[in-house]
Amino acid sequence: QENGNFWEFSASPGDETLVLLNSALGDVAGVFDVDGAYMQMSDRRLKTDIEAISSGILDKIMQLEPKSYHYLADKTRTKRSLGFMAQDMQVLFPELVGHVTNPNTKKDYLNINYSGLGVLTVKAIQEQQLEIQTLKKENEALRNKTESLESRLLKLEGLIKE
Repeated sequence: QENGNFWEFSASPGDETLVLLNSALGDVAGVFDVDGAYMQMSDRRLKTDIEAISSGILDKIMQLEPKSYHYLADKTRTKRSLGFMAQDMQVLFPELVGHVTNPNTKKDYLNINYSGLGVLTVKAIQEQQLEIQTLKKENEALRNKTESLESRLLKLEGLIKE
């Protein structure tokens, strides 16, 4: 590259993984496991400015519209792909949307960081669980109140019958 940055693959002799190095990062960028799985780097020592994700993710997740589709290039494929439209994702989660320019046509396209979406999905589940716990407490309080009222009503009915 003109900027001097480069990528390097290296086989790890200890566990037979393929390590991806990036000169711009100055360190490991990712690992391909022997089963083909790509593992993104997540070590705290490689990160800075770490912050908790704010609440309100569940509401945004609920606005996402999962789609099924065919890629234009897949003219003969009958199996549909599943995912989201990057333009829609960009409105709700701009931090998950990137872009790439085709070096031949110079056309700019959007892409989605689906692994980042998984992180936000966990956050949404946590928010949902808090809502469930709140509803359980409210339900228990209403159940206790109903039982108390039923008990009082039975006593009143008993007094009326006497």
